Amino acid sequence: MEWTLPPWGGEARMMRAEQAPRYLRREWIESGYRVGGGMLAAARSLFTFHNETVNAWTMVFMSDASTLLLVYVKLVYEYIPLPFALLWMSVVTHMPFSVALHLFIGISENSRRFWRTCDVFFMQFNSLLLSAALAYYVMDGLYIVLYATSALFVFLRSVYVTTIRSRIWRLSKPQLAREMSYLVISYCSPLVIQGVKDLVLSWNVSLGVLPHVIGIIFSMEIAYLCYSKHLPEKWSPGRFDLVGNSHQIMHVMGLVAHLLQWAFLLELHARTYPS
Repeated sequence: MEWTLPPWGGEARMMRAEQAPRYLRREWIESGYRVGGGMLAAARSLFTFHNETVNAWTMVFMSDASTLLLVYVKLVYEYIPLPFALLWMSVVTHMPFSVALHLFIGISENSRRFWRTCDVFFMQFNSLLLSAALAYYVMDGLYIVLYATSALFVFLRSVYVTTIRSRIWRLSKPQLAREMSYLVISYCSPLVIQGVKDLVLSWNVSLGVLPHVIGIIFSMEIAYLCYSKHLPEKWSPGRFDLVGNSHQIMHVMGLVAHLLQWAFLLELHARTYPS
């Protein structure tokens, strides 16, 4: 992949799907494509309305919410436990690349390929951070070693599939969703283990973290279904171009899941270190 720095100047144009470059078109999204221009204009487009605006802002909101929760943890416990720092890092390290992708995607096909590659790699890398954070209070000893090994294998396999065996921009939405789902299953395994433990050991007293676990799994399932099946825009082309399309739903469900991951860790930390 060859990539050169895009121009700083130049204004973009808003186009419909039939006018936009082929690489930029999304199935059943008929309008709101921001095409051409330079990096400054693309950065300013965060404050205009096109079919990538909501995607960019959901990542900003997620990063801000995670930072506020980290500050809350620091104020309550007077220090920041490692799993909370890892959970926060999993969002704030990915956010700049995701926002850049959604803002710079219309400049050129090379720009889209570069930022898409960065975006997906940080999703893959951050699966390791999430695995470590969510397993911190759940596993220890040999179990954590085995789990860490399996999480690393899933990460390396994902990188191989999307960067060596193929190229990320050549994967269809269903193919990409399937590859990302393996990472989600990997880092959600500690959630399921703890949820089952709470259900078996404490069901007559408290559901424990089970509601958080169910909420996270449900959010991820909705994100996968909508993203891979192009829902709901497939049902009504053109109606969800700017708000409510499958990519945006995936981002919103990711935000919901992230907040529930914070709730999961807060519950287990309080249980591990009762005041």
